[in-house]
Amino acid sequence: MLFDLPAELTERIVKQLSSQRDLLRLGSACRQARAACKPHIFFDLTVQVCRESQHNRNISILKSLSRGETDMAKFVHNLSIITIFPYRYTDSYNKTARTQARALKKMTKLIVSVIPQFVSLNYFHCDLECSGGYRSPDVDIIVRALAKLPHLSSLNLDFGHGPFLLVPPYLTRSSLSQFKNLRSVKICGEASSYETVLGPLLANNPELTHLTIVGGQSALVTSLSEIQARYNIHYIPIISIFIGCSLDATIPQFLPHLRHLRIAELNDAVIPAGFWMALVHEGITLITLLTGITTDALMAYLESYSGLEVLSLSPVNEHHAGAFYRRILLHHSYSLRKLSIEIKSSMGRWCIGPRVLEVLSRCMKLVELNMPICIIHQPSVMYDSRQGAVYLQNILTLLPNLRKLYLPGIKPNEVYTSLCLQRAISHFRSDKLPDLEVSTDLWVYRTKKEDDIYVLRCVGTWDATRLPWRLW
Repeated sequence: MLFDLPAELTERIVKQLSSQRDLLRLGSACRQARAACKPHIFFDLTVQVCRESQHNRNISILKSLSRGETDMAKFVHNLSIITIFPYRYTDSYNKTARTQARALKKMTKLIVSVIPQFVSLNYFHCDLECSGGYRSPDVDIIVRALAKLPHLSSLNLDFGHGPFLLVPPYLTRSSLSQFKNLRSVKICGEASSYETVLGPLLANNPELTHLTIVGGQSALVTSLSEIQARYNIHYIPIISIFIGCSLDATIPQFLPHLRHLRIAELNDAVIPAGFWMALVHEGITLITLLTGITTDALMAYLESYSGLEVLSLSPVNEHHAGAFYRRILLHHSYSLRKLSIEIKSSMGRWCIGPRVLEVLSRCMKLVELNMPICIIHQPSVMYDSRQGAVYLQNILTLLPNLRKLYLPGIKPNEVYTSLCLQRAISHFRSDKLPDLEVSTDLWVYRTKKEDDIYVLRCVGTWDATRLPWRLW
């Protein structure tokens, strides 16, 4: 049943609703709300083809756009088109492979025909895996159509695994060179050279500040030196970079052009020592660094400056633990906000023990911490459930600004039971404590005020696949 509401009240209601389902219900029930709900309903649009999904219905929206039956494209700011087929469609000897080919052919024509209507589009994501059925000319046409959108500033192209960009190099270079206003670019796929991909993007987008390259273990970024020679690039405004492929020893030659680099995530990369040495030489000081194995060169770089705000390490041995806590962490103690030491063991010098806790207490701005507590294992000695509670209480007392604490390594039913956590927090008083979240390997606990006493309540399971400050 349709009903009417005053315009001012309608606007207020729409602003309070964040769920797309609630907006759809309001738009279907109230005449005045339909126009107000449209920009919010279609702000983010995901289209998935040939797969059972809740987004399947959105392909009908693209068909309606191609026929001129609706103008909702002008409301879309973020568009994702996903065309990954189920496994049964990948068998080239199966008749369903022909279904995939026909669907992709129609999908390509549909995408190209409707792209010009997305005049407000800011972000576009599409998987264009050539091995999945896309042809090189189709990819080139889609990329060229995207380049004509006036407000497109963020581009995410996923070419899958295997041969990267089966489009001939001259097509890749010519089509990508059409983009002029990109601020963020993410390219996923393998390549023997990224020169034909990154070259035109770096040369023609003076405001490009965020760059993500995700390849395989064999992928290289050596071609960055080739980019400089071909395009005569001397200034690159990139602030944030994510590299998910191996780095060649020649990469330091390109660092002088990245003087504005402040954020780097290099977790899956094999990083040569020369990379860290070049950062020191060029005076490039990162405020966010997420990397993996610790090396002498990395430790020397971290010790060379102060001001780091976010740091994630995955050390595989204890060789650098002493130097890290004695000197490096103190260099950044006045600025560090988030710290993650990802190790599999709850024993060793990287874990939280008395000495480590003393150093952490100097990081007064720390709001997120991911470190295992050191549990001493002795034969014929049972776990003391109070040990974890004492450490937790000390952490909360010494780090008053802490908001998220992840304690990996021990199962809740062994040491970190809810009773143990509650014992640590029951006598702790703080006006900001309700924001606190404590996580173990399996459970998440959040604070709640009951009768003027803060208590920890289990609110569900914790997703350990991704830390909250990951860049991608």
